Amino acid sequence: MPHVFSQSAQHGQSASVERADLKSLVVRAMQKSLCLTFSLPLLTLSVLGHAQDANQFLQSGKNLSASQASINNSSNEAVRANPSADDHNDFSENSLGQQFIALTFHDVRDDVKRSGDRDLYAVSTQNLAAFFEWINQNQWTPISLKNIQDAKQGKYKLPAKAVLLCFDDGALSSYNRVFPLLKLYKYHAVFAIPTSWINGNTKAGYAAYGDGNLMSWDQMRVMQATGLVDFASHSDDLHKGIISNPQLNEKAAAIHPQYFPQLKRYESDAEYRTRVFKDLKHSKQVLDRELGQKTTAIIWPYGAVNGTAQDLAQQAGFTQSFSLGRSAISNVHDETYQRVLIFDNPMPEEIHQQVQNIERGGDNVIMQQARMLSFPMQQLQAGTLAQSDAKLGELLNAMSALGNSHLSLDAMADQNADGIFETAYFPTQWVRTQYDLLSRVAWQAKTRVGQNVWVNLPVYPDPKQPDLVVNLSQDIAKHSPYLAGISLDAKKQLACLWNSPSDQRPECQQKLKQIQHLLDQIRVQTRPYESLSDQFLTALRVDLVETDAQALKNHFQKFLQGDHLLIIDVDGLRSPTAFSEVVQQIQTLSESQKQRVMINLILPNSLNADQAKSMNQAFAQLKKLGIRKLGVSPYTLTQSSAIHQYLYPSLSLNSSPVTYKTWQE
Repeated sequence: MPHVFSQSAQHGQSASVERADLKSLVVRAMQKSLCLTFSLPLLTLSVLGHAQDANQFLQSGKNLSASQASINNSSNEAVRANPSADDHNDFSENSLGQQFIALTFHDVRDDVKRSGDRDLYAVSTQNLAAFFEWINQNQWTPISLKNIQDAKQGKYKLPAKAVLLCFDDGALSSYNRVFPLLKLYKYHAVFAIPTSWINGNTKAGYAAYGDGNLMSWDQMRVMQATGLVDFASHSDDLHKGIISNPQLNEKAAAIHPQYFPQLKRYESDAEYRTRVFKDLKHSKQVLDRELGQKTTAIIWPYGAVNGTAQDLAQQAGFTQSFSLGRSAISNVHDETYQRVLIFDNPMPEEIHQQVQNIERGGDNVIMQQARMLSFPMQQLQAGTLAQSDAKLGELLNAMSALGNSHLSLDAMADQNADGIFETAYFPTQWVRTQYDLLSRVAWQAKTRVGQNVWVNLPVYPDPKQPDLVVNLSQDIAKHSPYLAGISLDAKKQLACLWNSPSDQRPECQQKLKQIQHLLDQIRVQTRPYESLSDQFLTALRVDLVETDAQALKNHFQKFLQGDHLLIIDVDGLRSPTAFSEVVQQIQTLSESQKQRVMINLILPNSLNADQAKSMNQAFAQLKKLGIRKLGVSPYTLTQSSAIHQYLYPSLSLNSSPVTYKTWQE
């Protein structure tokens, strides 16, 4: 994954630049999951017959209609146009008739460039027609929202190759380019409408698609009358970013509490719920009134939805919820359905390749490689916000050049070194907020340089409050819903595990049980705030400085029996024996267990060439054993240059040496 660092990432960006982050975030996620998932047979693509005829009409600027062209296989066409419970479809790939995929398109233009178009999300009419013909040739069945609802209620089985075609934002091309193709092929599709855009709040819509290039209600009524088209809410006015932290980052309005700079406060939970509920309720009322329908679906702008927003949508009267996610396969019983974002004007052959890649498990976060840097946020403290932002720019620059994939942030500080972490780098009522930095750092790292951001917390910030870390995790998720995960640092608390016979003492076993309970509670309490478009993980973090083989054997696999990851910090330079024991135990793990282990090597205070050689050899040995998640700790700005110079081969996921960049560039 090559990275080219932009100047804007170094020192802080204007609000206008920040707005682009909302969709760039989605694109980065989709690029990592290779864009599409098909759970069905991968058949040879063909762009034949009627799509070619359709393209000739479209390229000449003429609208198509069913009377201008026809499709020969009318019997198959009729089945797809009006699927029913009596159809005798092959359910070998969807035996219960409960799975489908959803594809998300935006603008469709005749002049979209093959690559580098001004609109990353636009698809050419030629490519869309070719894809529609591929659907026809390979016997896919476009379905409707009602089909999904009926299947959920047990009234209907979805076809084996069910696909929901979605077109977002209400662009005029939905009427004059997409709609004629739907009539030609008799395909169903759903259109997501931001109602305020149609009713005069046109600034954002015109900026995206050009002045006057939004549909009218009359045009939508014409589409609706054919029975081929569903209309869903795309919210009323949540298709935008709102200021979400003191640094003025703009983030998706549906899932972030708004920050009021003049008042220097965030909106309360009650204010947030009222704002989002009113918007959703109004959008549904407008659609119901203008189109004479009972609107059932909310399609979230940017795919931004969490558990709280989903509950508010249900209260507003929506029974179906659609996001954007890493997986395109949805089950009719899912609370929120996942959709795949189509971008960069792909040809059908490219979609086919993307399909194959995801079929191999590319959308499974657990299976993906990781190269993690563990960074103490104290490094970003400075006298002024500008100075802190300059340090953040330095960190982003270094990661962009290095090409790592994960960043773990130590989000609390023990200022007095007394074992009590009394300050935090995020807003919370439970401890003193030293600096409100986490939201900005996590957002910039994710959207600017594609990092999967974790937060590392001490398992007991205050030993007198054993459940405090659960409350803190909830506050973190509320303001940073796109986190990849939270790890609990239990190095001191679980030191007893690594030496027998102390590891078998009841008090030591009780500590382990309590910490595993905290991890489970974090999963539960953060769920209302986590993005449902991403896979949120939890991890137990321990270190091995001194250990013995028997104690390690007793507990290594026990950590991997739950749903959590295990992050092990090993100081192989100071304790080669501990590293050797870890290597021996890794050899006893199954391949699936290895996927849930991350090994972090402890960095010395000043890394030299000889030490780096030993660390690179250790990384190579771990990779040979099948460990795909590796990292270093602690990563500091003062050591950035040395780490880049010596450990680049081990820590970079750049695809080629050609992408190597010095971190000062």
